[in-house]
Amino acid sequence: MTRIAMTGASGRYGRLATDKLIAQGRARDLILITRTPAKLADRAQAGCEVRYGDFDNPETLQAALSGAGKLLLISGTRVGARVRQHKAAIEAAAAAGVGHIVYTSFVNVEPANPAIVTIDHRETEKLIKASGAAHPSARCALCRRHDPECRPRLHRIRGMADEHEGWARGHGVARGLRRLRRRRADEPARA
Repeated sequence: MTRIAMTGASGRYGRLATDKLIAQGRARDLILITRTPAKLADRAQAGCEVRYGDFDNPETLQAALSGAGKLLLISGTRVGARVRQHKAAIEAAAAAGVGHIVYTSFVNVEPANPAIVTIDHRETEKLIKASGAAHPSARCALCRRHDPECRPRLHRIRGMADEHEGWARGHGVARGLRRLRRRRADEPARA
């Protein structure tokens, strides 16, 4: 089975996704990348491999991604720094031979959208496309990530290659990301 690396593994999305995969007996397939490995001690005990990696220290990323066939690139949180950080992860993934990158992007990243956060996500999507890796994207609504009072809590899951998309609620994001990660690297995205 292809090994799956995941950045930001100690955060909310990372934990949701790993919970689902561990429950399916896939713990040994997971390479969890974090700046704080101690926060993932429970995942290591469950059989996941936990590795140190830091977007702000690019030299740590290639070794952290070694042996992975797929990468779940969970977006960094610092607006303005993400393009540099994500570029480091994408370049390290290419150098490590990762053939499939799933990215947690943002809704409506088109240039006409004036929201400042769209710039980082749009540029990251361009970098992933240019990398040559297969590249579905999960586009997350701002209200879901930053405003706990926002209803409904929706996320858009789409394949950047063919522009199909669908919406998911809450834990549906983790399920959708899991399905995207199971897809073969050469298989086109489907709605």
